[in-house]
Amino acid sequence: MDRTIEGTMIDSETLALGPRALIWEIAAVPFRISITGDGATWETTAQPYHTIIDYADMSTRGFDVDMQTIAWTGGKRRGDVSWDIWREKHFNPGADLAALPGAGVKLHVPDIALFNLWRIAEDKPVWFRNAAFDVPAIENLAIACKKDMPWHRRQQSDLYTQINMIKQFMDYDDKLPAAVEHSARADAIAQIGQLTDICGQLYSGRQPAPDQCPHVADVNEL
Repeated sequence: MDRTIEGTMIDSETLALGPRALIWEIAAVPFRISITGDGATWETTAQPYHTIIDYADMSTRGFDVDMQTIAWTGGKRRGDVSWDIWREKHFNPGADLAALPGAGVKLHVPDIALFNLWRIAEDKPVWFRNAAFDVPAIENLAIACKKDMPWHRRQQSDLYTQINMIKQFMDYDDKLPAAVEHSARADAIAQIGQLTDICGQLYSGRQPAPDQCPHVADVNEL
């Protein structure tokens, strides 16, 4: 029987690694995964939302910023106009900035970013590669803005859970597909691709190869 899974994949880029990490970039990609007997494919169901966050008019006290993470981001995003604009805007106020952060990328204050996440999430599942990383940072941002979270906790879903599940049944390489660019949107898209691959293997009705099937103990072995 053919089935579909709908939701939104969210990825954030932060300048620290803890629950109070400052989010400088975030993307939300609405998707639908179609599962058939032959596997699974996916498509976007609405325009993705991708923004760098403008803290110019907001205090960032209560957020963590780590110099090692800034250095890592600077290396990964070297030449990326979105990172260049964010860095200059927040670390070098008054600098001449490019007019736009890049194709399809917004420059939004936190309130607007949270509103757009709520608008896109609706009541469908909200996916993260690792909810334990992304969700606390988004919640910290919402608290600082005196806003509710853009979704209910029951909507939160975690790609790591699916990865750990499939590893119980078969050999599975959990590395994300290599992306041409490194950005919140590119990472979210790669994560949807990985979720689609897992759904195709777990739920399409295809049987794993015999050497990939887990051993089920006979009652006499217990």
